[in-house]
Amino acid sequence: MVNLLTFVFIGFISIACSTGKVKVESFPLKAQVSLVNENGQITSLGNTPLEVSSSKVYKHQEFVKVLISKNGFEAKEIYISKPLLSSTQNLSANLKPIQETKKLFQDARLEEVSLKIAEAQKLGFLKEFKKAENILLGLVDEFPELSVPNDLLANIYYLTHKKDKALYYYKRADELSPGNSQRSRIIYKLNEQR
Repeated sequence: MVNLLTFVFIGFISIACSTGKVKVESFPLKAQVSLVNENGQITSLGNTPLEVSSSKVYKHQEFVKVLISKNGFEAKEIYISKPLLSSTQNLSANLKPIQETKKLFQDARLEEVSLKIAEAQKLGFLKEFKKAENILLGLVDEFPELSVPNDLLANIYYLTHKKDKALYYYKRADELSPGNSQRSRIIYKLNEQR
């Protein structure tokens, strides 16, 4: 009798679980939802928002790993366990943008700035001040948060005897990156000459 009750109870639980649902939502939408089994095999379930039956998710397993992924975003892994009774399991994932994308963009921008600064310095050494000035003015406009283009532009103006412009850009560089003693001496000297 006890064995019969146990068998009926297990049968009831199996039927109850098979009628349950798993709902998956994500931000951003249209993220890929997959199951990863213990061997690492990945089975796609579809895209968010998604609703699937518990029997499709668990398939004779007590625990599953759900993988929610989208290009350009960090994937999210969620471990869920098979419910004892029929129920709806709600999963939600807020996917974060991959930082590598930002880093690659920043690295490309840094290389662009470095090449332009090197070119402007080369032109300055060759005494092609007008060409150097044009490059540096472009950098100052495009990257107003950087002090180096301001310092170099101030140097160009100092060498071409445009003292007011030199003073302006040295002061601007000093606001962005204070504490340069050589720059402070030049600012002091230019202020005295006014």
